[in-house]
Amino acid sequence: IYSMNIYEHHEVLGWFFLPEDKDNPEKWVPGVLKWDPSDGGRATVELIGGFLPADATENNMLKRTIYLETVRGEKYSVWDAVSTNSLSNGTKTYEEHWYSNQIYFGDHILPTDASFTKATFELDELYYLLGKMQQLEKEDGTLELHYKVPAVDDCQTGIFEGITKNAHYSIDTLSSERSTYHRCGLVHTSFVSANVNIALRNNENGAETASNYIKELVPIHDLVRLAAFQPCGVAKVELRQKNNGGGYLLKNLGVVTQPYKHHEIQDIVFTLNDISLESFLEKRASLIEKEEALDSWIILVGLCGYSSNFREEYTNQCFFAAEGFYKFCLKRGKSNLRGQLQDLYSLLPQEIQDQINFDASNWAKLAKKIRNRVAHGGPAGRNDFTTSPSRYAVAKSVHLVTYLVLLKELGVPSEKVCNALKYHSGLSWMMHYCDEVRLMLES
Repeated sequence: IYSMNIYEHHEVLGWFFLPEDKDNPEKWVPGVLKWDPSDGGRATVELIGGFLPADATENNMLKRTIYLETVRGEKYSVWDAVSTNSLSNGTKTYEEHWYSNQIYFGDHILPTDASFTKATFELDELYYLLGKMQQLEKEDGTLELHYKVPAVDDCQTGIFEGITKNAHYSIDTLSSERSTYHRCGLVHTSFVSANVNIALRNNENGAETASNYIKELVPIHDLVRLAAFQPCGVAKVELRQKNNGGGYLLKNLGVVTQPYKHHEIQDIVFTLNDISLESFLEKRASLIEKEEALDSWIILVGLCGYSSNFREEYTNQCFFAAEGFYKFCLKRGKSNLRGQLQDLYSLLPQEIQDQINFDASNWAKLAKKIRNRVAHGGPAGRNDFTTSPSRYAVAKSVHLVTYLVLLKELGVPSEKVCNALKYHSGLSWMMHYCDEVRLMLES
């Protein structure tokens, strides 16, 4: 079985049928299955004929599983498919189209079947969390970041492994080589990547549904997004079946993966050599221990590298994340926003405070005024002369301070954070907004 990547286009011809018609080839319908990776992924099934009655009107929005088998015997399962349109004359269906956002390639399996014992995910930027960042002085006296590439056998127990109450995680590096012959000579290419393997715990029959593995990917996705400070997509999902078979899941996971986009070495805030995977999973679990903490955690992580088309939306989300993170994740005691922001700022290590260089009291006072304006639909009085760009800059500063406090709670060394504020393209741009806010406070 060959691998299938989420970020690639796929088109498969074959015979389609419903699960109950698996042993009745007379009801199989020819058609084509297409996977479009844009916007995260979308599958369409185009049939010559159809499954629904020609006069069906009420049940065509029910989610169904559709099986596909090719002439070579390859098996596909289209899960949660919905009929979008059909062409019929009232007595016979000529064409039928279905839509889905997930396909399993490898076997005929229902989405509710507990058939899988292990899942392997390939994520953008994950590989760079395994190396080490070093700041070296050049001959001219300037500093430069250097990245030590992880070797294939660098995965160490306790650093690249960890557990939660539901799952066991391990990260592996994989390498491959390829030689191609050109008229100019031999071109030799080496490729090294990283995957995370997830095995679910506390399961009596040793197997689970695919959706449960997707759910347990969330902590790793949080880790990568926090470490890279940008959205990170999933390029490939491989599932191992309990019968020792296996296959690949194509699924829209909400973020478009870009595995071959250029990576800037300095665009990693921390690695798993700074905080181990086990430590991250434990600290994450303690921070979202309260049920109310999850919403603010999701927004705070989701804002990393996020660019909104609506400044007011982004501003509201930043303040929601900061307040919720303070009250429910950190479990601190200040009851009003101004006090909460001052307290958050005071939690930053002194060397980081020196880089941001805010008057914490005035910054918190200004931020509270802006939150009230956005939340209540306008200025509270005539003395509010803030502009939309200036309010956006203050929201950026609130987001940055909250994010940096989270890094401190996770145990990221202050030196790494200070370097990231200088060299990381996303965080250094956030610091430009802090410069704008500092000018506002000084004036």
